[in-house]
Amino acid sequence: MDSVRSTRGVCASCVYNVPSWTLRPAVPDPALLNLLVNLTSPAHTLPVSYNLALYCNAISSPKGMESAMSLAPILLCPHCCSTLLAQKPHQPKNSLANFQYYGHKRLGEATSKGFNGASPFELALILCTGTSMVTFHYNPQSSWAGYTPEETHQ
Repeated sequence: MDSVRSTRGVCASCVYNVPSWTLRPAVPDPALLNLLVNLTSPAHTLPVSYNLALYCNAISSPKGMESAMSLAPILLCPHCCSTLLAQKPHQPKNSLANFQYYGHKRLGEATSKGFNGASPFELALILCTGTSMVTFHYNPQSSWAGYTPEETHQ
């Protein structure tokens, strides 16, 4: 097996672990980075693992950046690349900025230990709880139907 085709990388936008040969570098210009901003996230939860101000407050994964402390190309999976670099660019559905960034680096020590020590069953229970709420908000039959995620959190 070709070693280049077997290595994996991370998309800066959605944090999907994909074959590295499918990742495309994108120049982090302000128009692209503004699509990865979530203005409703509290300041105390924003990432600290890269230079957030340099990246125009875009919420992304430093694992998908060529450099976390200087402005450099970011790596995007095919889906995020086609969405962000389209003729009418928009935020990818699975991007961290779309209420999928959890601020793990900002958790308190006790909470971090709790998550790190949790069994797969306990993590699944937590996931199911979050999934129920997300499913409720996006369910077309619910009272929130037709609202964007930003509108439901106001």
